[in-house]
Amino acid sequence: MKEKVYVSVKGLHFVSTDEGNAMETQEEAIEIINVGKYRRVGENEYIKYSEMIEGEKKPCSSMIKIGGDGSVELTKKGSVTAHLLFMPGEKTTTFYETPYGNLYLGVFAREVLIDRDDDCIKIIIDYGLEMNYEHVSDCRVEIKISSYGKLEL
Repeated sequence: MKEKVYVSVKGLHFVSTDEGNAMETQEEAIEIINVGKYRRVGENEYIKYSEMIEGEKKPCSSMIKIGGDGSVELTKKGSVTAHLLFMPGEKTTTFYETPYGNLYLGVFAREVLIDRDDDCIKIIIDYGLEMNYEHVSDCRVEIKISSYGKLEL
């Protein structure tokens, strides 16, 4: 893997709403593509990149850490601050700080799949999201880290 990489993050959030006594599921899709830097330290891999948050003037610094134990951590610093840990089969908690207030989040990672070759790392995370101790959605995120010049959509 080269030091300069593309970072693609695609995600779906499934939210159930009560519309007049009938439960309805809504999908919310997100996708970002950025350029970042990759480095490996021991068994851990780190990918740093910046992203713009809607309505903010300064970018947010983000880092993905792929642990040798199969975990994936996402850290954001800036107008949005968070530290999310996805450990297969475990629930973790964090505060998600935004310009509009703080949220207590619980994340239960049902599945964390990591596949790699010389020029690409693919991560799929299937998780449940709790907000203030209440389940709010089921989520799936796909992260693709590709060597610069090797981006495939």
